Amino acid sequence: MDTISNGHFFYGGISITDWIQALGALIAVIAGIYAFFKLFTRDKDKEKQIQSLTDIATQSAMQTQQLSVQAEHMDESNRLFREQIEVLKERTIAQKNEQELVEKEKEIAKRIRKNDIMPIFYQENGIGSSNWLKIELTNKGGQCKLLKVDLIEGGDLLTIDNRINDTRLSKGETTTLVFNSLNKTMNANNFVYNFDLKFEDIDGNRYSQRFKCNGIQCKIGQPLEMD
Repeated sequence: MDTISNGHFFYGGISITDWIQALGALIAVIAGIYAFFKLFTRDKDKEKQIQSLTDIATQSAMQTQQLSVQAEHMDESNRLFREQIEVLKERTIAQKNEQELVEKEKEIAKRIRKNDIMPIFYQENGIGSSNWLKIELTNKGGQCKLLKVDLIEGGDLLTIDNRINDTRLSKGETTTLVFNSLNKTMNANNFVYNFDLKFEDIDGNRYSQRFKCNGIQCKIGQPLEMD
């Protein structure tokens, strides 16, 4: 029942002033809850944005590494081409022994072929868990046969699945290396390890290419010919 007492209006036995204060408190609570969820949503969005930027940075670092190795390989091709030009100049302007020039030309041609058909691997991707790591490699050079993978550092942390042995890969084809953890108390994504990928080209020349890895991120080296 509505009443008026001492100049105050009452509804249901409660003054209108108390009703207004209670309503204001309720609105404040609702506003606080809304602000909390809004902040939570913004934090989630920021987390997604940060993860997206992290992924972009990781891919950029991987691509920069690959471009560096590729540039070094191309520089070798250019150097061999310049040597070939120098021999032609010598043939034209110098009075050298004909047989010596022929042998030098043959040697340069042999090195050019070896450089042209040399397999070379780049990391395309990687997937990791606490117990295993998978490194995806793509052959960007000539046709090859995979021989084996040797763990140079980290043999106390990982074992390598060598089922890739004797696999043949053409240019552009991909293989995946699988490493299994030996230490179940650590997350494999935090392991630091090095391995050598060994392979031979179509002429039987054998190479070893080193990968220095932290989790699924690997720095690649140039293939080195094996004795």
